[in-house]
Amino acid sequence: MSDEAVGTATATDESTSSSTDSATPQTTADVAASVIAEFENADADPADEATDTKPAAGDADKAEAQSAADADDFETQPAEVTDALGRKRENRLPHSRVKTMMSKAEQKVLKAVASELGITVDEAQGIQLADVMGHIGESKKTRQSIDDKLKNVDAVEAMMAGDGDRFIRVLAEVNPEAYGKFAALLDPGASATTTAPAVTAPADDPEPEPDYPLQDAQGNEVGRTFSLDGLKKLRAWERRQVTQELTGEIDKRFKPLEHERAQARQAEEHRRRGETLLQQAKDRVSQQMDGAQKWTGFSENADAILAALKADPNTSLHDAYIRVVVPKLTADRAKMREELLTEINGKPKTTSVAAGSATGKAETKVLSTSDIAREEIARLMKA
Repeated sequence: MSDEAVGTATATDESTSSSTDSATPQTTADVAASVIAEFENADADPADEATDTKPAAGDADKAEAQSAADADDFETQPAEVTDALGRKRENRLPHSRVKTMMSKAEQKVLKAVASELGITVDEAQGIQLADVMGHIGESKKTRQSIDDKLKNVDAVEAMMAGDGDRFIRVLAEVNPEAYGKFAALLDPGASATTTAPAVTAPADDPEPEPDYPLQDAQGNEVGRTFSLDGLKKLRAWERRQVTQELTGEIDKRFKPLEHERAQARQAEEHRRRGETLLQQAKDRVSQQMDGAQKWTGFSENADAILAALKADPNTSLHDAYIRVVVPKLTADRAKMREELLTEINGKPKTTSVAAGSATGKAETKVLSTSDIAREEIARLMKA
């Protein structure tokens, strides 16, 4: 065993012992084992070692570039390292290197902040954490306020598109002078106190002139301006002009809508009246049909009666019934009478004997045709 190998093993062992605060001091046997391991590694085949461990030229360049780029990046450093004896231990970086890593990380963060805020790195260095947190809180409040306003805008747009009447009423509540008359069209029976009448500017309403003179040191008038009362009159005149312009614009836009609504209401009234009349007609027809079912021969001649109604729509149901059924009833009655007379004439004459006749000879009574028909009808009725 050479002195150089022993020195190397001893130095390695001392370095390992000094880097671990709580490690137990190594014995002579440990040192000997470390030296033997070093010799075994030294006796290995150089060709095999070159074949097994030497990376490709491209990989070596990439690894070297990666190592150079990430040498001071704390995130790329392993949590554990392996010493010469194959033992894993906590990776303990020197304090100076940690400071370098922290400084570079800080510069990286400052560059990102400066790029995001559109400022220089020097300006970013002057930013305090309290200022950043305050800005974040203020931004959250501003964003929440904007979101709330957008929700209100969405609600108003939905109301405009889906519920125009409600939108007009809301406008009337916000500005009754300008929009109250339109709400009154929607609710004709509403109280006059709910919507104030619209203010209309007179036809001759000139703009107020400045009423306060401006004088120089000698008391000469050099110009005129508005006094407080004059400003009030000017503002009132401006409001009247704006109201007049808005009223004209609203009239132009909503008059067609008002006309359409009036036509729609009229059409709806006509539709409801038509439905009422139709239902009344159906009820009358139903009542007539219920009564007609009791008429003699109506059911048997329903098709013929319907054809008569179609041929003459002005004919009533009763008239159509008379036209169709009465001739048939008359024909049937005449036929029945002929059959009845034929049957009566084919029978022998009827004779009758007085109850108190002493001789017992039957008394013959000649009946008239009417009597015979009456008796036959009575007999048929009993049968």
